[in-house]
Order: sequence, then C-alpha cells, then structure tokens
Amino acid sequence: MFLNIDYNKSINKNKIIFNQTMFEKILDFLGINILHFSFPVLFIIALFLTFNEKRYNEDNFVVLIFFLLASTISLFLFIKWLNILVTKRINGINAIQNRTVTQNILKTNNWKILKDNNNFLIAQKSFTGFSWNKQLTIVYDGSDILVNVISLGLFDFISPIHFSVNKRESKIIEEAFLNNIKTNV
Repeated sequence: MFLNIDYNKSINKNKIIFNQTMFEKILDFLGINILHFSFPVLFIIALFLTFNEKRYNEDNFVVLIFFLLASTISLFLFIKWLNILVTKRINGINAIQNRTVTQNILKTNNWKILKDNNNFLIAQKSFTGFSWNKQLTIVYDGSDILVNVISLGLFDFISPIHFSVNKRESKIIEEAFLNNIKTNV
C-alpha cells in the first residue's frame, strides 16, 4: 500500500511520486524489469539455440514469430508502466468544496478512504469478483485536483495490465466530480 506521497513533486510532474526507501525503489525496479523483459530474453535464447543448429526448418519461423510477439507485448507493457502513475488534472471550484465533493463521490461509489489530509486523499476499492484492488489517489492543488487510479495485485504490486479498467474508473470519478461541481454552482 502506497500511502506516503511526495506532494510537491507530484504536483510539479503531474504524476504520483511516492516517498520510498532505496530498498523499495530497488525492489520495484527489479520486479518491473523481470516482468517486462523475461519473455523476450527467453525467446532470444530460444532463437539463438534454434539458429545455432546451422539448418533451417519450420521451427525457426515459429520461434521468430513468438519472439516478435513477446517483444511487442513487453514493449507495450513497459510503455504503460511508464505512464501508469500519470494524473488527470480536473478543474474544481475551491479546496473546501473539492474536498467535500470528492468525499461524497467516494462514499456513493463504495471507496474506502485510507488517508485524507489537506494535500491528498487515498482511497481503495477492495477485491470483488473479477476486479483487483484499486487505489485512488487524489492530490489537491489549490482549486484543481489531480486524479489517478491504479490496480494493485498480490503484495500491492502495481499492475500495468489493467490500464483500461483504471482509465474507466478515473473517468467515472471525473464525470461524477464535474457533475457535482455543476450542480453545486
């Protein structure tokens, strides 16, 4: 669970920046690289062993296709990983009304608030059916809010695979926020 956010860096970069120890940063880096680059490396080895036989057969073509497919998927996941913590800036009215509107939205959409202070709010939607744990982070920046939703897997590992579900959840929060702002004005 990522509850410590570097508020100033998050606002400046429009991206959620967590306060992590060096050990946590190293573990995240290793975990991400193993996840994204293990399949292409395995297929490179298979490709090398296949073409090292000095003869060509139909298996070489199959291994080459699987290598290209695994490399494409890994590249796609890596790009999604780079953008997974990027926030969506939504224009609000003022800090007090933004806070009350977001808390009402979270209560109606069954989000459990984990941490709430003057700078940011972190909420979680627990595992239900086919969905993973979702973590919503809202950073308050004056009259604006920055919204980000991530999916958490086992041991709170951020999942880049669920980017479309995260985007949909973020869009639901954004639409509800804008509708509430319009009705309150």
